[in-house]
Amino acid sequence: MKKSLLSLSFVAFLLLQSCASILTGTSEMITIQSDPPGARILLDAEPLGLTPSTIRVKRNVTPTFSLLLDGYDEKQIVMRKKFNPAAILNIFVGGIIGIIIDAATGAIGKFDKTSYFMELREQQWHKDKAAEGKGF
Repeated sequence: MKKSLLSLSFVAFLLLQSCASILTGTSEMITIQSDPPGARILLDAEPLGLTPSTIRVKRNVTPTFSLLLDGYDEKQIVMRKKFNPAAILNIFVGGIIGIIIDAATGAIGKFDKTSYFMELREQQWHKDKAAEGKGF
């Protein structure tokens, strides 16, 4: 009985480490919309889909999104992070182990925005051709 109680206590101790990782996770859902819609979304040059879209992004990276649409200037979104208040609980429960785990998984921070709406600007040569009525 004492052995199983000790084992259970040890498992509970391990599970209570890394408070921010447990409470808020290690990724976030990011919504990206554009006007006009249908822009290709690239995350650090890797294609992810078309706008509008909601994408899961791991917190242990600082991603850059690019929006590409024919006839429009490329738009970039550099995501920023802020401190995740749930990480403060490590002072009381998780200790140094929790802080290390939260830092390694990125859970010690969170993205400052989870929704982006980007207006794409039509390329000038595209506007000039349209104004001349010459088509493409």
